[in-house]
Amino acid sequence: MNTNACHKIVRTTALLAALCSLLFAGCTHTRVLNLRYTPLIQVQRLADKTNPQIVVVGEFNDARPQTTLTQHRLNPINIHTFKYESKDDVSILVRNAFVDGLLKSGFEVPMLSEQGMNPLLNIAGKIVTYKADTKIGWNTITVTADVAVEVATTPKTGSPITFMLQGQSRQEQKMFMNVEAIVPDLLDRALQECVKKFLEDDRFRGLIKS
Repeated sequence: MNTNACHKIVRTTALLAALCSLLFAGCTHTRVLNLRYTPLIQVQRLADKTNPQIVVVGEFNDARPQTTLTQHRLNPINIHTFKYESKDDVSILVRNAFVDGLLKSGFEVPMLSEQGMNPLLNIAGKIVTYKADTKIGWNTITVTADVAVEVATTPKTGSPITFMLQGQSRQEQKMFMNVEAIVPDLLDRALQECVKKFLEDDRFRGLIKS
């Protein structure tokens, strides 16, 4: 075999290897999800109507290591990955959820720009987790949403307390599931669970009574 023929074989082999590598690597398709939060309906009133209690809710920082909400393949052998992001500001969404819970519980929550307040509590938060794990089987799909929020509370008197709140929501379904619809719904429920846990925590209730 002459030198030119050898070079052609080498180039052809290299090209085929590159094409195979590209094929098996697959492609990642990014899609956008619209997030939401559904306000709580049944919430126990904690503040005294005759003695308004002010709670200042500060910033909620997004401390997630990565902002992808979920990703999956269409089936176990599919080489293409679908990644889901959101243009919504998760830190504002989560903060509004806690503000809603406090308002429903009877507290006054002023705007951050308002001055001259003497609050019962100052609250700030950090979003640790806000994502969903999507597992695709041959005939089932399972989505598990996890939300974790760290809430720091500083009372007018007494020592500050930090709450680590975690919520989870899961759905398993056979055959087809609309991931674009179910992921925001499950994240919504998981965030609701975090807010409920905060309002029902004995340590938080102890702060508002002290």
